[in-house]
Amino acid sequence: LCISELAEHTRNLQADPRSSLLVTRPVAPGADPLAAARLTLIGRTKPVPDEEVAAARAVHLAGNPHAGGYVDYGDFSLWRLEVEVVRYVGGYGRMSWVDVPAWQAAEADPVAPVAAGAVAHLNDDHADACLLMARHLGERPDAESAVVTGLDRYGLDLHVSGPAGSGRVRLGFDEPVATGPDIRGATVVLARRAREAAAAAPG
Repeated sequence: LCISELAEHTRNLQADPRSSLLVTRPVAPGADPLAAARLTLIGRTKPVPDEEVAAARAVHLAGNPHAGGYVDYGDFSLWRLEVEVVRYVGGYGRMSWVDVPAWQAAEADPVAPVAAGAVAHLNDDHADACLLMARHLGERPDAESAVVTGLDRYGLDLHVSGPAGSGRVRLGFDEPVATGPDIRGATVVLARRAREAAAAAPG
């Protein structure tokens, strides 16, 4: 952070370094902001040590090039949030504390660029298979509808509705996926497993 000594938040941090930073996805007009995924980074925000200022300045300007106009002003200084706790909320009923070392080592999901297309394909062309998966792999035998709402390297998220109500179902892949063909192979395995379970079900 590049903040001014004149700012109220800087004075607050000087008195008490405990702080948090909320990171959230953009919310479309009319959408429910409480359904959006967000992450809260909780820790203590302290001035960057003198010997690290040059490196911190370069990092800050790489992400905030507009700060070049004031980063070297005398009343501005660089501060760092030292993350101690991470809280994740993925929407209604989806929340957890995240292990900080795991969060620090995390990498971008490799299938993010193709996830939206894969989700649309599953819903448009394989809705029946998705419903079977929800019923026989997602512990929702009452399911009357199942819509894939998300996909990542580890599995699928579905929104399922039926007499027992509406809710989220998570179906994990056997192995993490990294490409479009990997997604197809992993979902084919889930669909086959669901069909086998359906065939073996009583009645």
